[in-house]
Amino acid sequence: MTKRTTCLYLFLIILVALGLRLINLGTEPFWGDEALSFDITKHYTQDISGLLLYLKTIEVHPPLYYLILNIWCKFFGWTEFASRALSLFFGLGVVLLGFWLADILFHQRKLSLISAFLLAVLPFQVEFSQEARPYMFFCFCAVLSAIIYWRYREHNKIFLIPAYILVTLAGLFLHYSYLFFAASLGLYWLFEITLSNQKPRAQKIYLWLGVHLFIFLAYFFQGINLLYKMFLGDHLLFDTPRTLSANRPVAFFESVFNQLIWLSKNEARPLSEIVVIFVFKIVFLAGLVWLIFRQREKFLSALSSGRQPLIYLFVLTLLPVVFFALSPFSVAYAPIFERHVITSSVFLALLLAYLVSFFDFKKRILVVALFLLSIMNPLITIVSDDSLWDGYFRLKSIAEQINLNYRQGDLVLVSSTIGRSDVNHYLRGDIPSLSLYPLNLLDYHYDFLSSRETLGLNENESQLRSLLDPSKDYGRVDRKMDYILKKYQPRRIWFISDKDYNATKWFEEKHWRRAMDSLGELHPLKLYDSHVPALAN
Repeated sequence: MTKRTTCLYLFLIILVALGLRLINLGTEPFWGDEALSFDITKHYTQDISGLLLYLKTIEVHPPLYYLILNIWCKFFGWTEFASRALSLFFGLGVVLLGFWLADILFHQRKLSLISAFLLAVLPFQVEFSQEARPYMFFCFCAVLSAIIYWRYREHNKIFLIPAYILVTLAGLFLHYSYLFFAASLGLYWLFEITLSNQKPRAQKIYLWLGVHLFIFLAYFFQGINLLYKMFLGDHLLFDTPRTLSANRPVAFFESVFNQLIWLSKNEARPLSEIVVIFVFKIVFLAGLVWLIFRQREKFLSALSSGRQPLIYLFVLTLLPVVFFALSPFSVAYAPIFERHVITSSVFLALLLAYLVSFFDFKKRILVVALFLLSIMNPLITIVSDDSLWDGYFRLKSIAEQINLNYRQGDLVLVSSTIGRSDVNHYLRGDIPSLSLYPLNLLDYHYDFLSSRETLGLNENESQLRSLLDPSKDYGRVDRKMDYILKKYQPRRIWFISDKDYNATKWFEEKHWRRAMDSLGELHPLKLYDSHVPALAN
């Protein structure tokens, strides 16, 4: 295959990747974490020192993504499309880097093109190329770091060491989850030195120690912030402990790798859809195994002669997931908690491309077609408008209804802690809003570093804390609502909550009239009116 032909195919693959990632990019409203990171950045757009203090104290996230997003949105606008376009840009970069990594590992242009195509259509990659969060950023850094190390391994060019350090630090300052990958790559490098017969081994070990000691020292103070957040969980705030579950399913690893290929966002699926997806998976996997068995001699020969790149990809795929399993983030606290090991999806795609590359043209087309059929349903779900079915994306429609029907004297009350700042992203600036939880924080205005757009210290931490027996909360609900009534004197309260029995009980016992009921999980908005005609008469 000529270089010109390769460039043409790669250009077409990038167009496919771009087309998939552009679908609904600016149509979907923000979900909670997107709105929060966006609003934090915008709130501190002219106060970088304030942003760094806030992130260090409240969010405890590394600052690099927020700083880049700040610069990007100043140029391209403070919109959903603009902020997500930044992730899209790096998502396309991952496709190109995947092609480059496959090329330097296997020196086969066809294999490299297959790798790029799989990354272009992989649901996990498409999903986070459309999200205004830092996951595609550190995924880009991970693949670039893998390329830099392999080039150094092959050519022993010392100028690649500073590049390795800079890219690793960039990944670490983008997101803490980069630690899973950085530790895996660092250990692989150490294992290669230990198992290698090349000399001088001691000098290489000293270099390895020096590189990673420099990274450790450069990252030390940011790491202290992470430890601060972890140790904060050992202390009671408002007499409530952290309540994150430590349970993981027995099939944890199978579940994670299934998500990395066949990403599922909607947990509730009809049986017919589940059966169809399962059948396509089985057909694809069975077809792949059968074709490899048919060419087992060629396959085994290639494994014996070129096993080192495969070991490299296998380690970078599996080891981050192992480290992830040992961390507290590996419990299902979010719909796609596997985002912390997004890097493994890239190396998994390259391993799959390696298997496909053994076949002739017709069989290769058949296997890729079967793979596309197996991911078609997840991919359609990914590129569709999530706000049509996912409650996480309904903040905008809820806020718009309040904006249109607001009256002087109304108050917006959000049950969830994080929901207050999230709904304020779409709510008119003159409409007062409060959060019901945490109950012992009577008013967010008194919380440390809180604002209309950002969560304060106690608000942010309360997301991880709750009483073990929610039925005991009613007394505190009554006390907080009494405070709200005295200070704000609302005539009507817009209450945003899916299920909050204590608050509902309070409104009923205080004889507030339900002027509008919730429309269900996709629109959990109720309107309570303090004027009750029966009592007035």
